[in-house]
Amino acid sequence: MESAPKPSLLRRAGKNAWCGSRSRLRSAVEERSSRGASKVHDLVLAKLEAGRPHDYEFVEEAIRVKLVDLEQLQLGVDLVPNSHRALVRERLERIAER
Repeated sequence: MESAPKPSLLRRAGKNAWCGSRSRLRSAVEERSSRGASKVHDLVLAKLEAGRPHDYEFVEEAIRVKLVDLEQLQLGVDLVPNSHRALVRERLERIAER
């Protein structure tokens, strides 16, 4: 079982990774306001599937600022391909526990 990275790993990802996440988060906010929430939820689920340190950081921030609804994400996990569904569900649960 893979776990979410520790905060120290996120810090080691570097300032540039975080700056890129901020611009992607800003783009997601703008997209949500113009096209609805489903694309943002899809983006977050894709990031959970990828599982890179900066992806976890993006997901945590999107949940924290209420860009995405945790219940909708949990429902969306059922739409993830079977081959990745359990892993995405586990990653989302670990982040939601924080």
